[in-house]
Amino acid sequence: MSLIDDFMNSIIGKIWCAAMLILGLPLLLLVPYIAILMGYEAIQEIETPLYRDLIYFVIFEICLVTFVVKTTYINWFRKHLWRLPELKDDET
Repeated sequence: MSLIDDFMNSIIGKIWCAAMLILGLPLLLLVPYIAILMGYEAIQEIETPLYRDLIYFVIFEICLVTFVVKTTYINWFRKHLWRLPELKDDET
């Protein structure tokens, strides 16, 4: 067995994994929430409505382009939403 296998099979490894799970799961939710909240507050500090609306528009466009690019590689979206031919699976 390798060194990492020995560590993971030991009681210290199990305690370490449990601690990472207890500490890591809340951070998976809190960090993005805090980042979004800080960004929203920063945008609200802009006094010119035109600039504020432009920033919201840019964020929306980035999300839209990301959605389109990501979903064109999923066959269900290619077949039903975009009407593109399905991608062939490369099993090499």
